[in-house]
Amino acid sequence: MTNVNGKVQKQGGNVVSYFLTPEGRVIDAVVGPVAADKLLEAARFSVDTWQQAVEAGKQFGKRALVVGQAQQRLGGGGVHAYLAERPLAPLPLVSGQFFQQLAGEKPNHDRTPVALAAAEFAKARRAGRPILLVLDQADAATHGERPLANQVRMTLTTRPAMGPAARCQIIYLPVNQMAALSNLVEVPQFELADAHLPTLVLCRSTGEQVVALAGATPGKELAAHLIDALKQERANRKAKL
Repeated sequence: MTNVNGKVQKQGGNVVSYFLTPEGRVIDAVVGPVAADKLLEAARFSVDTWQQAVEAGKQFGKRALVVGQAQQRLGGGGVHAYLAERPLAPLPLVSGQFFQQLAGEKPNHDRTPVALAAAEFAKARRAGRPILLVLDQADAATHGERPLANQVRMTLTTRPAMGPAARCQIIYLPVNQMAALSNLVEVPQFELADAHLPTLVLCRSTGEQVVALAGATPGKELAAHLIDALKQERANRKAKL
C-alpha cells in the first residue's frame, strides 16, 4: 500500500498469501498486502492448527474437521467463513475462485509482461542503467489504447527526453502485476506520484526508487530527472572502481 496525498492507495494489484500443508492443502490465507505482524499472526495460527490436526489422527476427515473448527472460531465472514466450509482444500481447486471473490481481482495467467519486466531489471543491473518504470492499467500498459499512455510514449521519443531515455531501461508494466514482479525481482515498495494512471517511477539500476512522477510530466522536466539519474549511476560506478 502507498500513501498518496494523505490517501492510502493499492499498489501492484491484490495478492493472496496462502499457508499450506506439506501436501499443498490450504490451512489459512491472508488477502491483500498486509503488515508483517498480520502475516506472522496467520503463520502462527497455521502452524498451531496444523499441529493440532496431526495430533487428531492420520485420517483426512479428522484433520479437516480440526482445521474447519479453528477457522470457525476465528469468526466473521470472508476468508475464515470460506475456509471453514472448505478445510484443507487443495490449492488449485480454490485459488482462482478465492482470488476473484475475496480479493476482488481476476486471476491473470499471462505472465509475459512481468517476465519481460524482470528480464529488463536484470539488464539494467548488469549495465548500470537507471530504470524508468511506466505503470498503467492492465489493458493499456502493453497495448497503449489510452491517450495518456500514448502521451508518455511520445514524450520519451521526442526531444528533450529522447536522448537520456535511450540510455535508461524503460519498462512498461500493468500496475496490477507489481506484486508478481516483486516475487521475481528484489524491489522496494514504491511510492507513487498520484492515484492516476499511467504513473512513472524512476529507479537506480539496483531498483531503489529515485523519484515518482506523474504520467503527464512535461518532457523537459522528465529529461532533467533522467539526466540526474544517469549522472548518479556514473558517479556510483566511479566510486566502485
